[in-house]
Amino acid sequence: MKTVFRGLVAALAMPALAGLAHADGCGPAPLSATEDMKTSPLTLEAAIARAGQAAPEVLQAALGSKAASAEADQAGRWLNPAVSLETENFAGSGTLEGFDAYETTLSFEQTFRLGDKRRLSERAARAEAALASAEREVQRLEAQKLAG
Repeated sequence: MKTVFRGLVAALAMPALAGLAHADGCGPAPLSATEDMKTSPLTLEAAIARAGQAAPEVLQAALGSKAASAEADQAGRWLNPAVSLETENFAGSGTLEGFDAYETTLSFEQTFRLGDKRRLSERAARAEAALASAEREVQRLEAQKLAG
């Protein structure tokens, strides 16, 4: 019973040691709309700029860029620990009937990336995020070119 209590305390302590998780929503890509845009007459340049920001391809590329940036942030963090609890030899027949001869195994698993792999994977993910940002800018310029 003492071992089960220690395992329970360890299982409850693992989330505290791992830290809190925080997730941002994947809302719409930000569009910069100012009061001037709402009150002043629409010029050709302003219409082209709006078309460059509101085109579906541009919004898709903006969300892809945001996702790549979030993946780069995640690549630089430690991997999450894993906890598992297994129970064997219960509800059988004969000597294994009920919980008289059951066995419980509590295991903790933590993967450590060695050889500077965490830093290298973060650098690779940052490069992919920069590429996604450049692709977003290309999509925006193409949308403005088609609108103009």
